[in-house]
Parts: sequence; C-alpha cells; structure tokens
Amino acid sequence: MTGAWRLPWRLVRRGAVLLCASAALYAVVEVVSYEQAYPDDASRAQLAQLSDSAAVRALQGVPHAIETTGGFVAWDAGWFLAVVVSVWAVLVTTRLLRAEEDTGRADLVLSRPIRPVRLLAAQLAVVAGVVLVFGVTVATSLVAQGLPVGGSLLFAAGLSGVGLTLTSVAALAAQLLDLRRRAVSVALGVLGLAFVLRMYANTSDDRAWLLHLTPLGWLDRLRPFGDDSWVGLLPMVVVPVLLGALAVRERATRDSGSARLAGREHRPPRLRLLGGPVAFGWRTTTGVLVAWSIGVALFGVVLGSVVSAVVDLIEGDPEYARTLEQLGVDVSNPAEGFLSVMAITLAMVFGLYVSWRIGALRTEEATGRLEHLLVRPVRRTSWLAGSYVLAVVAAAVVAVAGCLGIWLGARIGGTDLGWWDASLPLLVTLPVAVLFAGIGVLAFGAVPRLTVAVPVTLVVLAYVLELLGTVLSLPDRVLDLSPFRWLPRPPLEPWTAGPSLALCGIGLAAAAVGVLLFSRRDLAPD
Repeated sequence: MTGAWRLPWRLVRRGAVLLCASAALYAVVEVVSYEQAYPDDASRAQLAQLSDSAAVRALQGVPHAIETTGGFVAWDAGWFLAVVVSVWAVLVTTRLLRAEEDTGRADLVLSRPIRPVRLLAAQLAVVAGVVLVFGVTVATSLVAQGLPVGGSLLFAAGLSGVGLTLTSVAALAAQLLDLRRRAVSVALGVLGLAFVLRMYANTSDDRAWLLHLTPLGWLDRLRPFGDDSWVGLLPMVVVPVLLGALAVRERATRDSGSARLAGREHRPPRLRLLGGPVAFGWRTTTGVLVAWSIGVALFGVVLGSVVSAVVDLIEGDPEYARTLEQLGVDVSNPAEGFLSVMAITLAMVFGLYVSWRIGALRTEEATGRLEHLLVRPVRRTSWLAGSYVLAVVAAAVVAVAGCLGIWLGARIGGTDLGWWDASLPLLVTLPVAVLFAGIGVLAFGAVPRLTVAVPVTLVVLAYVLELLGTVLSLPDRVLDLSPFRWLPRPPLEPWTAGPSLALCGIGLAAAAVGVLLFSRRDLAPD
C-alpha cells in the first residue's frame, strides 16, 4: 500500500494541516480563557451552578470535574471539537470514496495494477490517520499547557474515536449510495441524530442511558480529568472496525460507479432556475443552505434558552459578573450583553460558511464542470461576481435563521427578549461574511488551489486572536488585526457605520480584484 495512499494524501493534506492546527489553537484558547475567567475556587464553584440548567446540560453535557482546567476543557470544548472533526471526516471520506467514482477519476487509478479494496483501504487509512493526528495534536497542546497527561490522552482518544466512527459511517454510506451528495446527507444525518440524542439524554439523569447509543454520548461518558473511564473507548474501537469491514466487503462485491441503493436513472425535467448562471447557482446550493440554516437555528435555540441561566448567575454573583465584564459582557444589560459576546462565535461560523461556499466554485473548476458552463454565452466576470453576491445573501439567510432560533430559545427559556434585541447582536456581524467571501474570491482568482485554505485560515486566526487578545489584554494595535475586533457590540456600544462599511469595502475590493484575475487566467482543473 506504499503508493496507494499518496494520491488521497495529496488531495486532503491542506485541509488536514489546517484542521489539526486549528484544534491546537482552540485548545490553547480554552485553557487560557478558563484560567483567566475563573482564577479561584469560588469562581469555579459558581460555574458549577450552570449544571442546574437543562439548556446548558443539553448543549455542553453534564459537567464533570469542571473545577479543574482539564475538566472544563473537556466539558466546554469536547462536543465542539468532536463535531468539527466528524464533519471534516464525513466530507473528506465521501470525497475520496464516492466523488472520485462519480467523476470517473477512480477508474483511471484502478486501470493500474491496484485492486479496489486496496485503494479503499489506503483512502480510509489516510482519513483515519488524520483523525488520529487530530487527537494527538489536541493532547500535545493540553499537556504543553501543564494539564495531566492521562486525562489529555483520554480526551484526545475520545475525540479521535468519534471522528473514526463517523469516518466509518461515511465510508459505508459511500459504498451503498450512488452519489456523493446522498452519502454526505446520510452521514451528516447520522451525526445530527447523534447530537440531538445526546442533547435529549443530558437533559435528565433518568435519560442518561441513552448516551450509550450515540458516539457523542460515548465521549461524555469517558469523563477525562475526573474518573478517567478508559473502558468507554471500547465502542469507539469496535464500531469503526465493524462498519469499516462492511464498507470493504461492499466494495469487493460491486462494480466501480455502481451502488446497492442507486437512485432512479430517469427523472422528469426540472426547469426552474435555469435561466442563468446565478439562478442555477442558487438552485444547486439550496440544499446546503437549508442544512446550514437549520443547524444554526437549532444552535440559536439552545443559546437563547441558556440566557436565563446566565442572567440569574450574573445577578446572583457579583464576582462572576465582574469576571464577565472583563470579558466584554455588558452586565448592566446581561441578556443582550451575553448575546453580543456569543455573536462573535456565530460570526466565525458565517465566515467559514462563505469560505466553503466560494470553495465550491473551485470544486466546479477542478472537476471540469465549469468548462461546460463557460462554453456557453456566459461571461466569467458575471458568473463569479454573481456567485459572490449569492454567498453573501446566503450568509444573511443563515444569520436570520440564527436570530429566529435565539429569539425562540429565549422565549422557551423564560427570558423576555424582543425580536430586535435578539437579532441585532447577530445581524451586525454580517460584514465579516462580506469580507471573507471577498478574500475567498481573491484567492480563487489568484491561487485557485488555495481557495478554501486562505479564507478559512484567516477566519480561524482572526477568531483566536479575538479570544486570546481579550483574555490576555494584548495591545490595541495587535487586537485591531482581527476583523472581529471591528464589529460593533450592541448594546455594549452603539452601532456606527464606519467600521462595518470598512469591512464591506475591503471585502468588495478583494472580490473585484479576484474577479479581474479570474477573467485573465486559464482554467485550472485538477
């Protein structure tokens, strides 16, 4: 298998490096933030009161050993890191296993003396290797900051175990289904179901047994930095091996390009939104937009339902209120102040969304499908500019879905929060989407192979700088390097048009340069 893994690795190496580096930085942010925000036993005891909120338990899980830095990191960051590595594993696995067959490139590889099962094993080995390195990176980052080695290794093994489980789910879906988008939908659907089941199980001790049925629940039951249940890793080993074996068996019994659960070969024509490239672009991305909107809306519901617990904690503990005030929360108006800080996290999500949406344009070019569009009377500049506008509009739709979720969650949680008060902190972050979409277009025009890597890297670095800068009190000239720093945070400070217009102007200028560069370069398929 010496040479079979080289091509899959070349296809995923940039994303793999970015994934692992981001995880290491995120672990640093979690540790530093906790030690700055909760410096003594009294403040950490107050933090434990949040475990009484069903909404907090639903999202974060039941806290264990959160009076320690490691326990807090596992509780606060564990679910997020597990979801990130799982989504990456699903997208990459289906790309290597099914998208390569959809485009016919797998046939070229199999024309050489290599068996399909051997190629599948090499592709899975690459993805599994990256997922394991992801865990090693997190463990190394935690140990380097002085956390216990045993707890760090168990926590990292749990993250890798969840990622490997979803890798095997995606691998099996890619063998059973005939199109990548169907395999992605099924695998991400399994992840979504696992997340919802975990949320439901954590809302009550009587439902805790349901954690045995979800990979994210397996991670919760490890309890690193506390009880350290190494036996809990067993299903994270057994399930990926079994599902991987089923995927290998399925690949050995089918022809390349076929699938056991193939869709219909003929369908009635659908002519809606085929009047131009921009309309067609909107049609082809509607499904992804709906999925993102639902996901952000659900996160908004959970976030909004937590507001009442945070408000009670701020009003009942002056020390905790002063700590949050140092982090930028307006404690005089705790509900809106809390949402203004959390909106920065969702602003990062919007930046990542538009980055990946522009990255889809690179996929169209790399696979050769863009050539079939541009041979028609379609101008390059109009197509790319229209795609940029669509990305920004789609980000606005996702933001509105998040606003609706926050408002509904606040009402469910008993917080009297109006629609505008719930929406304003989130809506004022949209200039970030304009900026990073423009940077993505610029990368697409200048260095197409880095279309995703450049804006995603900048989003992550800017977010980390914003978090670390606030906690470490870095100089203003350093903090101003992060676009998130430019965003207004109502009601903590009044909204002014200047910074928002500046971010939009830079994004539009970057997009204009990217469109110009694209109009003058040759297409660059893989």
